[in-house]
Amino acid sequence: MIFSNINIWGALMIFGLRLMSVPLGIIRALMVVRGIKYMAAIAGFIEELIWVIAIYQVMSQLDTIANITAYAGGYGAGVIIGMFIEEKLALGLTAVNIVTPADDIELKNAIKKSGFGMTILEASGIDEKRHFLRIITPRRRLNELLDICSHHACDNFLTVEDIRTARGGYRI
Repeated sequence: MIFSNINIWGALMIFGLRLMSVPLGIIRALMVVRGIKYMAAIAGFIEELIWVIAIYQVMSQLDTIANITAYAGGYGAGVIIGMFIEEKLALGLTAVNIVTPADDIELKNAIKKSGFGMTILEASGIDEKRHFLRIITPRRRLNELLDICSHHACDNFLTVEDIRTARGGYRI
C-alpha cells in the first residue's frame, strides 16, 4: 500500500516546492530580525503560498511514501540552499571587535587604508595596555576585514556580532 500509486512527477513537484519555500523562510526570518518589514511580509506570503500547495499534495496522498520523502528531502535541501543564499546576500551590518596591543599601529593603518571606519578605546589587559577596536561594516565586507585582521594580527582577540540598526558615524 505504501509503495502503490508512486507518481515520480508529483514527488518531484513536492520536492521542488519545498526547495523554494524553505529558503524563502530563512531569508524572511533574517529580514524580520534586521527590520526589513515589507520585504519580509512579501517573502512570507510567497513562502506560505508555496507551502500550502506542497502540503496539500502530501496530505492528499499520505499513503505514498515518495511524496512524504520528497517533502522532507526538499526541506533538508532547502535549508542548505537558504543558508547559501543568505550568505551570498549578506544582508545587514556587522560589528567586529578587536583587542590588540596598544602599539600595534600596522593593523590600525591597514584597516583605515581599506576604508573601514573604526573607534579605538584604551583598555587594560592582564599585563599591558591594550586597544579595543570597534568596526561597524556591511556584512558583505566582513570577509575582507577578517582577511586584513588575520594577515596583520593573527594573535589578537576578535569577535563578530550582528547589528540590527546603526545611525551616524562613518560607514561604507
